[in-house]
Amino acid sequence: GLREEGTDKDWDDTRAACRRILCLPDPEKPLCLFLGWTNPHPPYQAEEPYFSMIDRAKIPPEIKFEETDGKSLMLKKLHALTQMGDYTETQWRELRAVYLAQCAKVDDMVKMVCDTLKEAGMYENSAIFFLSDHGDFCGDYGLPEKAQNTFEDCLTRVPLLIKPPKGFQTDAGITDSLAELVDFYATVMDFAGVSPKQDHFGRSLRPVLNSRSASVREFVCCEGCKAKYSVMSGMQKEKKGLPKKIHIGQGRQCSWIQKLMRKVR
Repeated sequence: GLREEGTDKDWDDTRAACRRILCLPDPEKPLCLFLGWTNPHPPYQAEEPYFSMIDRAKIPPEIKFEETDGKSLMLKKLHALTQMGDYTETQWRELRAVYLAQCAKVDDMVKMVCDTLKEAGMYENSAIFFLSDHGDFCGDYGLPEKAQNTFEDCLTRVPLLIKPPKGFQTDAGITDSLAELVDFYATVMDFAGVSPKQDHFGRSLRPVLNSRSASVREFVCCEGCKAKYSVMSGMQKEKKGLPKKIHIGQGRQCSWIQKLMRKVR
């Protein structure tokens, strides 16, 4: 809903980052900043002007709960446990509007950082990455928030935007190439000219930045498991036989899912 004016830690962090950009201890040394914003995220709240910025009439409808037929039992169990089956389409639309309002706030935070980099004369020489760790149901399948063991597109297809430094040959635009979040780490290391000291499974996305038709992966993987504080724990207690861990392999046209019913050594 509408949030009263007050302190938002994300804004505090953004302003602190901008102050650091303008007051570097040693301007000759490279700068690495990581801003882990909470927005957009439950609780679904946004202050003005963002709350009123979203036109509710233009928001596409959510995927209905009835469309869980043929999908994982988890979606139906989560729907029962969240007890939001009586939510109306109008209420879901409002939830989605507030989530989008939170996204609009993040847009302004990104703009503030970019404007500060330009003020400091650092923007053109900077590599900027924008990504998220997960998505949100936002009413799809009659559910809010996220779940660790479901891999619907609204949860796993997260944004990944990259602005390379000036002078890097870039095929700007949207690519169909597949990527995992671990590729962010590998790409940053590649741009910085640094060799990681520990093993990792990321792949640099520089070839894709050079050419959108390039590909560094034939498929991508996700993994989920139940946490003690999550709704999944309630599902485990209520009904035996639900998986403790799930792996998913996602290609361009199909998905492969493995549900582990016991510990794997």
